[in-house]
Amino acid sequence: MKKYIALLAVLSAIFWLGAAVPYLDVRVNPAGTAMVQPTAANLRTALEATTVGTNLFKLTNPSAIRFLRINADNTVTALSDSAFATALNLKATPDISVGFNSVNGGEVIVIGKRKGYATCLTTGTITGWHIAVNTGTVTVKAWKVARGVAVPTIANVINTAGVAISSGTYIYSSTVSDFTTTAVTAGDIFAFDITAVSGVTEMSFGLVIVPS
Repeated sequence: MKKYIALLAVLSAIFWLGAAVPYLDVRVNPAGTAMVQPTAANLRTALEATTVGTNLFKLTNPSAIRFLRINADNTVTALSDSAFATALNLKATPDISVGFNSVNGGEVIVIGKRKGYATCLTTGTITGWHIAVNTGTVTVKAWKVARGVAVPTIANVINTAGVAISSGTYIYSSTVSDFTTTAVTAGDIFAFDITAVSGVTEMSFGLVIVPS
């Protein structure tokens, strides 16, 4: 009976104190009493909150779309979309490759312009190139013209000596010193010309373009 009387007294005190007591943990022991008013941290501990859980509970309202990152030290960060992409090592727009494949039915590929054209739909910069061959050596030049009413011709070549593979079967290079321009505008049209070849029957070529 004493416990119930004590509890009523405590509850009465709570209603009377109102906003003055933001957190109140009421515990009545067998002897009949004891009221404990812990801190917010003590309440979270009583709920067995982890460090991460506590940090999530205390995370400031971002008032914007954010993505949660739990850090190695168990802190929590609300990241913007760009910061989240950076944290994941992602690019908003990935690098692209504009080029061609060529197969000559088992016969050595011949010198000359490759059939067809390629349009780049992204503005960017040529930062490299790659060539793969089944065997042999090959040299390639690129032609480029702005989108309009005509396709590129040899008059629109954008590298001087051409880029080549002289050993092995694959090369990826970031050397673009042979190019007279590396700027690409969305809609630019490309064509590709093999200026030298030896022994190659299958190959692929591509310009690496980093969007801007």
